Amino acid sequence: MNLILLTIVIYLVILFSIVLYFCRNQNLESYFVNKRSTSLWFMVCSNVATLVGAGAVVTSIGETYKGFTALAWVNVTTFVLAVVLLGYMAPKIRQLGSKYNISTIVDYFEVRFDKKNRIVMAIYQLMLLTVWIGLQAMAVTILLSQVLNIPYVEALFVVMAVCLLYSMIGGIKADIILDFVQFWVMLVVYLTMAVIAYLSVDVVQMVKDTPAEVLNPSSFKGTAWFVIASLMLGFSYVSSAPHWQKIMSAQSSSVARKSFFYSAPIVLVLTAAVMFLGIYAYNTLSGLDNSDKAVFVLMENILPRWFVGLGFAAIIATVTSSLDSMFVAGSTIIYKEFVSNKNKSVAKARLITLAFGSFGVLITLIFPQMVDLGIFYIALAILPVTAILLGITSKNFGSNASFYSILVSILALLVLYPFVGAKTFLVTTPLSIVLTLVLFFIGKMVRKHR
Repeated sequence: MNLILLTIVIYLVILFSIVLYFCRNQNLESYFVNKRSTSLWFMVCSNVATLVGAGAVVTSIGETYKGFTALAWVNVTTFVLAVVLLGYMAPKIRQLGSKYNISTIVDYFEVRFDKKNRIVMAIYQLMLLTVWIGLQAMAVTILLSQVLNIPYVEALFVVMAVCLLYSMIGGIKADIILDFVQFWVMLVVYLTMAVIAYLSVDVVQMVKDTPAEVLNPSSFKGTAWFVIASLMLGFSYVSSAPHWQKIMSAQSSSVARKSFFYSAPIVLVLTAAVMFLGIYAYNTLSGLDNSDKAVFVLMENILPRWFVGLGFAAIIATVTSSLDSMFVAGSTIIYKEFVSNKNKSVAKARLITLAFGSFGVLITLIFPQMVDLGIFYIALAILPVTAILLGITSKNFGSNASFYSILVSILALLVLYPFVGAKTFLVTTPLSIVLTLVLFFIGKMVRKHR
């Protein structure tokens, strides 16, 4: 067994040991919301590890290597916008979670609106999470199969087995603990690479040698694309069930809010380091048959041999950590919808996590093109954002306006996507915004004249 693979195995064994030690004797409150006791810096580390995942690192460096920094710039603006929005929403979410003993965004929609909103949001979230699981599983499987030369089927099995074991054993508590560990590994690896690369070149000359169109975020598909992509991706986190669940696990509303605002500068530093490494790759690497390999080649060129394995392990484990969050969020929703109060137990929660995670991976077979799956996910994720923001900020936003704006937007996306494809969001996104606002003002006028 080579040193890199051995390091990955040791790293994963250590993570399993941490989960087994800290997640013993759990009850349902611990499994789903960590007993609402997650401290500030565990929240900060979990936020950053979830946002700046390995997928963002690999694709940012890979696309910059090909001559486009647009995706790296989009990640910077997206992540900052996401933490600001979630930080703004977090106190209200955490307050409602504690007051009504709720743990998911689906629960919130029933407390804030009514039962029919809960049903439509549950269906919507399970769709969204299933697609995201398929996308993440496919991404890490491709990385494993291409970079470590592991056959695709075996790689898929390894990824899902690791993720499901994490999730089944520890629930959200395990997810938060592992995010904390992986945050520090990720921070050390990427900043070490950036510092070594910085010291090895004349940075001023390197920037001068880099064509202006490579550095320009608008050079890929224009300024409009950059702005729209940044806004859509940033606002898509508003409907993220895993983030809602983690907010509800925080010690207090203040901790939830601060955790996102404290995450902003760390996110900026990490994304700036990743962008620099992409520019470094553009100027120092050549002849790669696959741009996704750029970050791994950089690791082998820059880091000490023993450190390379840790870098590979950090990337793989960070992606699997994102999958953990999705598994737990989805299983929590299913558990609360279908398990009666008389039959509640952690064992049943774990079985549901296993079933939901196994189902999610089937998406990798249904959608063979990862790019198409990613575009569909973003188009789907953005649909309820206006309703969520109005529901949090305005008491005048009614249940019917919420229900019909979300339902009609989802149906429109499902009907149009097979025919229109990637451009469907150009129809469904404005439709969801306009429909929500129109229904909001109609409902407000009706209530005013009663």
